[in-house]
Amino acid sequence: DERVKKKRKRKLVLINNNCCIMNPEIRNEVELKKQRREEQRIDELKKAGKSKEEIEEALSKYKGKEKEKKEVIVCHTVQDEQKRKLDRLMSNPNKEVYIPQQRKEWKPRDPAEFVRHVMGSSAGAGSGEFHVYRNIRKRELKRQEYMEKKTMKEELDEEFQAKMEANKEKAEDSTNKKRAKRQRRKQKKAMAKKSKKSEADQQEKEQADSDEEKSDQESEEEEEENNKEPEEPHFIIGGK
Repeated sequence: DERVKKKRKRKLVLINNNCCIMNPEIRNEVELKKQRREEQRIDELKKAGKSKEEIEEALSKYKGKEKEKKEVIVCHTVQDEQKRKLDRLMSNPNKEVYIPQQRKEWKPRDPAEFVRHVMGSSAGAGSGEFHVYRNIRKRELKRQEYMEKKTMKEELDEEFQAKMEANKEKAEDSTNKKRAKRQRRKQKKAMAKKSKKSEADQQEKEQADSDEEKSDQESEEEEEENNKEPEEPHFIIGGK
């Protein structure tokens, strides 16, 4: 009955807020234990001959810093979860990141160079020799199976690499052909543009020459008119 009572006392009382609070009797016992530990610690430091300031520093280190109250963050989306992880990482950037190492591939043991616990030729083969032989044979079969699997894997990897290289070469050939085609098309367009430009320039030159000729003719006609002597006034006999 006493044990049951003690267990009931030690049980935690659940509250609606999903919090757990200790029974007050148990809490008092825990606090008393903490006080005793602190007193023992102070006595040890005094025996060591330390001052009050040193004792206070040691006690503060022993107790540890008071934990700040953290806000409860509820992640509703994946972005919130990612943000929470990033904030946690960046809270202490000097902390080294744990990078797990790659697992080593399983490999069987090498065959034994010298087999122990085997009877000599003078004695007859007993049950012990059979067990030794069976274990060695089992290991050898496993080793052979591992080697066969490894060779098959290497062959498949080589085939895959060869296929990858062939596909890469095909892709490079197709890209080179398309590039050459594009360059030819660009050259044709550039040539057509140049020919059009040259034709337009030629037409402009011809028009400019014709305009110059016309202007020269007009200027010559004007000069001729200006150079003409004015006619003397005269009367025609019998004229009206």
